[in-house]
Amino acid sequence: MAKLHNLNGHSVSKARSDIRDLRVELMSLCSREGRGADPHRSRELLDDYLDYLDTALSGQGRSIDVSQIQEMLLEVSQIIRSGRAGVSADDYRKIISHLTGIYAKGLAEEMKCPFIITSVDYADVIEAISQECPAFDYREVMGQLLYYMSQLFRNRKGSWMMVYERLLSLPESIDALALSNRKTFMEIQEWTEQGVDSLFQICRDYKGMIGQTEHDLAGLERRIAVQKDEMAAQKNSAVIAFDSLRKKRVLKAMLSQKARLIEELQSKQMILELVENDIREFEEKLVELRRAYFIRLV
Repeated sequence: MAKLHNLNGHSVSKARSDIRDLRVELMSLCSREGRGADPHRSRELLDDYLDYLDTALSGQGRSIDVSQIQEMLLEVSQIIRSGRAGVSADDYRKIISHLTGIYAKGLAEEMKCPFIITSVDYADVIEAISQECPAFDYREVMGQLLYYMSQLFRNRKGSWMMVYERLLSLPESIDALALSNRKTFMEIQEWTEQGVDSLFQICRDYKGMIGQTEHDLAGLERRIAVQKDEMAAQKNSAVIAFDSLRKKRVLKAMLSQKARLIEELQSKQMILELVENDIREFEEKLVELRRAYFIRLV
């Protein structure tokens, strides 16, 4: 199969068809039912995989199928973990080099770019390779994953935790974390153990409750305005309505309810602010860890 890079507009549909065939062939070669893959063919297929991922992530003027990229990276990690690909240590080194080249392009991209979204699957591939080849130099990869982890957290994506777990799963012989700020790393670990990943859900819950309370308060204020208008009309009327006292009692009750809602709203807003402060503080720790790592690399 020809290489799939340098695609242009008129060949997109063919490329998509080709990549489907490629995925089927590679998974078939490495299936448990098979006899194991031919190493040479495996290398060709994996090269085509990575070439296609490079092209797909760059977009090249068309929409990016993030789900397909995630699936393909997952397939690569599954193939590596299966041990049936028949590739050598040098092949693994080339895969890492290819992937780091691809994901280096995402370091200057916008926050919600597909590089960030698929970085969890990238981390999974690296973790799979590290189990086979713990002696490799993973320093550049670590720097990239620390960057993408912080960006996922910044985007309020709970998947940042999966990147963090992949980093912790690296073999002990990989001493890349020793280059990071050990104190900050231990603080991040402590925050994680205390449930920092739940902050996003708490934040969403309180934003929802605040929105509902604001909605209730706005509705109550409209009813109070109507009540006041009716009472003003009665006051200026020649005939005093027999229910004027009742209207006063209703208005008083609504004003008391308004005060309670305002107090409730302020309390929820204060809690939300505390949660958001915690999120920002943890985000700063992730940035600090990444910065310290790169400084030590230099």
